[in-house]
Amino acid sequence: YILIPVASDPVSVQNFRIAENPIALNNYGERAWCRLEVYMFMCVSEVRQRPPRCYGFGPIDCEGFLGRKPRERLLPLYTSSTKDIAFDLDRLPSMGELTVEADRSIIQDTEENMRNFYVHRAILEQRLKLETNVRRRKCRL
Repeated sequence: YILIPVASDPVSVQNFRIAENPIALNNYGERAWCRLEVYMFMCVSEVRQRPPRCYGFGPIDCEGFLGRKPRERLLPLYTSSTKDIAFDLDRLPSMGELTVEADRSIIQDTEENMRNFYVHRAILEQRLKLETNVRRRKCRL
């Protein structure tokens, strides 16, 4: 599970109400370190063949009704029915905003290591399927 807190300012609340993924959250999705957190979580979830469980928690309205506190909710940002989760190349962690530009190389290295791990695991999974399926082990020309 990953739980992302959402601020109570109007822009954050509005984005939270319509967000379908963490990248759509205000003051989260544009930040490189936050993107890396989600990227790694999603890759590991898929490698483990577990549904991604990513939630945002925060207010769904800026002002409470009749002077009450704003209502808060736990909302799924990816659901168990979400399939084929993909990252746009312009939304990869290394393309996000940074306070310290020197961090970009660390994020790029971590992103690449995670991608290599993910690809290596996918190749091993296909190899295992091939080797354990007797019908596919024979070469037919």
